[in-house]
Amino acid sequence: MPGKGKIPSFVEHVATAIKKSNPKLNAVSALKIAIKQLQRYGYLKEGSLKLTEKGRERSRVHYKRKMEIDWRKFRKMLRSTNRRSKLAEALKRRK
Repeated sequence: MPGKGKIPSFVEHVATAIKKSNPKLNAVSALKIAIKQLQRYGYLKEGSLKLTEKGRERSRVHYKRKMEIDWRKFRKMLRSTNRRSKLAEALKRRK
């Protein structure tokens, strides 16, 4: 990820929903899709994981909802694929 920032829970919710609806996707791909789409629609700033004002408003709704799949399992999938650094590199190249 860019910098040493934490992944916003809003992004976690979207990524787990994508993973649940497309079980054949690996966790890294689901996370990439979530980040790209949230940046595209203005919930995240381009090239970063920082929420915009629109994203902060929308994320308040996600704190009240249960995640689609257990985030700990999703994180474990990310670690097992060992592609987190490749995701960070890809995001840095987009800047």
